[in-house]
Amino acid sequence: MRIFATVTLSLLISTASAAGPFDGNWDLEKAYCADGGLSDTRQSISGNVSYRYESSCELLNPTPIRGMKNTVLYDRKCVSEGENVDGGRVLMSITEDGKMMTYNDGYLNLRIKC
Repeated sequence: MRIFATVTLSLLISTASAAGPFDGNWDLEKAYCADGGLSDTRQSISGNVSYRYESSCELLNPTPIRGMKNTVLYDRKCVSEGENVDGGRVLMSITEDGKMMTYNDGYLNLRIKC
């Protein structure tokens, strides 16, 4: 039983932190990448969590978009300034030139990987 629990926990940890095309630090301009993470436009993604200035969102229910490489629609569950907020949905994609495109609530952002 102990071995089973250890193996199960190891699988959960490795699945939650599995690298994907969106993992890493992203920002609007290369100059912002050199500021040591102080930019308020920085977006950091690790596993299924996205971090931004004073907020974080769980990226839930990933739905790959048919015919669009590295494009996924997520539901979001967010906390902003300590309050739970409706994160809505976000469409995320990696462009051909390696930028991360996010689209939600009528806003489109392109970020470069730091």
